[in-house]
Amino acid sequence: SATDNSDERPRWSSTGEAVELAAPGVSIVSTYLGGGYATMSGTSMSAPHVAGTVALLIGSGVTLPSEIRNILSSTSEDLGVSGWDPKYGHGLVRADSACGFEEPPAPAASMHVAEMVPSLVTTGPLVRARVAVKVVDEAGNPVEGATVIGQWYGATSGSASGLTGADGWASFRSDKVRNPESGTLFTFCVEDVVKSDWFYDTEANEVGDCTSIESP
Repeated sequence: SATDNSDERPRWSSTGEAVELAAPGVSIVSTYLGGGYATMSGTSMSAPHVAGTVALLIGSGVTLPSEIRNILSSTSEDLGVSGWDPKYGHGLVRADSACGFEEPPAPAASMHVAEMVPSLVTTGPLVRARVAVKVVDEAGNPVEGATVIGQWYGATSGSASGLTGADGWASFRSDKVRNPESGTLFTFCVEDVVKSDWFYDTEANEVGDCTSIESP
């Protein structure tokens, strides 16, 4: 039998003991005799949905007609009164359930670096750099609990990692350098941002991967 976009049977659709399954059959767009496309309604539009599901089953290695029939009826979505009935048969054909398809996992949430702010701290002859890194999601909201992994270059070297807070910021400090030459660069580069079930989208970064500040 046929169903509409609300999974309801139109008044003209077949009924009776011969009905085994229901499938979409109202206002279906399909190829048409002579070329082109047309929108039509009828159980003739429902039958190809079932035939397509059968083709998928055969393609997966299920070829015995009785087994195919059992799979179609047991995986259908029950409509109307509970169980088989003369209007919908066993229910709406479900190609995904019949063939064991699983819904794809939801895409991982995306995050990127929105800001990097460098500064210098001078204590007598000792100079060190600080860098604050802000991580946000695709909507610009701060991402908490992301591990920012970076590397220092220039006046000092070494790797560093830090966790973003509720405001999305993580802070890093370089080693102290005694009496660095004027103009010596303290450079910090973000190498990765990691959080479970999140994707670090480097192409969305609003600043470069590195930021630098000169010693006085």
